[in-house]
Amino acid sequence: MRTASIRLFVLLLAVTVLTSCQIGPRLLPSSAAHYSDAVRVAQSEELLVNLVRLRYRDLPVFLAVTSISTQFEFGANASVGGVLPEGDDDVLDLGLGAEYSERPTVTFGVLNGSSFEREMLEPIRMNTIALLVESGWRADRVLRLTVEGLNGVSHAGTASGPTPTREPEFRDFQRAMRLLRDLVDRGSARLDFEYREQTISDPIPRSQISGDDLIVAAKAGIKFKRSAVDSEYEPYLEERRLVLRFLPAATEDPAAADFRELLRLDPSLDAVDIVTLDQTSTASRAPGERYTELVCDTRSLQGVLYFLSHAVEATAEELDTGVVTKTMRASGEPFDWNDLFDGLFRVASTNSRPKGAPLAVRHRDRWFSVDGSDQSSRSTLLLLRHLFTLQSGERASVKPVLTLPVGQ
Repeated sequence: MRTASIRLFVLLLAVTVLTSCQIGPRLLPSSAAHYSDAVRVAQSEELLVNLVRLRYRDLPVFLAVTSISTQFEFGANASVGGVLPEGDDDVLDLGLGAEYSERPTVTFGVLNGSSFEREMLEPIRMNTIALLVESGWRADRVLRLTVEGLNGVSHAGTASGPTPTREPEFRDFQRAMRLLRDLVDRGSARLDFEYREQTISDPIPRSQISGDDLIVAAKAGIKFKRSAVDSEYEPYLEERRLVLRFLPAATEDPAAADFRELLRLDPSLDAVDIVTLDQTSTASRAPGERYTELVCDTRSLQGVLYFLSHAVEATAEELDTGVVTKTMRASGEPFDWNDLFDGLFRVASTNSRPKGAPLAVRHRDRWFSVDGSDQSSRSTLLLLRHLFTLQSGERASVKPVLTLPVGQ
């Protein structure tokens, strides 16, 4: 009997040790998924709370998770005790145990400095807008977010800063975006991408171009082509342009005529480039002159954040007491910001945390949230995240950094 008991003990001890050896590899995928989800939630909440802060004219702060590290500790133990009397059954006490602990450390870096601020304040580049449209985002959603003027048609330019006291001008632009969406949905128009050559200097004599010059130019994406004079070459860049192309169905679609008229487009053109002010071939236009391009006056990234911040719901008391700026119509009635953000973005405000809201933040003793069923607002917030990353670029950690040893 003694032999059987000892064998049982050894078997149980082996099982315990083998099992503990497999815990680590099995935990890694689960831990990675949990940390990834935590970063996702943290980034979403940071964007939302910064929009809320701007609505209340509080200072926004942006943090970047610079590193996540963790330590796993595993342990196993076993004990045996008992009495082995003569002629009787063996009496054994077996003890088995296992220990597991995890010690994560998260490090944050503050995004600031002159380089970061410059990127926040510079107008959004057309390459960024084109990349977002090419990746599958609806053109009307991207343009509503990033553009404050199109061919002279204003889109709430005063909303690119702190809340204005007067109603912004936006209705013609909003109508143009509805027409654009309808044209694309009905197959009367589509967005294409074409390459354009942009000459960056006067022709250069071949004798003045060295091998080192060609290497440096190639790294910058600069190419050369022969000019009218055989011994000279013109340096140029290839730009990928976003193009709005009117298809044959547009000839019978009244929305196409309305769209052209609203944005003063030349009706004889079947395709127009979508460009920013610095890319347009015509610096100024005479009264009544038609556009041959869709010229975008883009917001800065900070302007986009301010723009969306006006969709944050404020209470009547906050508006009446001046905690939040009240915007008025020309008629003297309060302006409803939902008119501007219809179908684009909305942030609700409640006294208590809303049940079931996947995204909610607390500020000034109130809760602000995006409804889980509001797919449009969630899409706009996701688009803002992409835009923030593309426009602000990669930033090294800036001191001071905040390191949190979670669980200690």
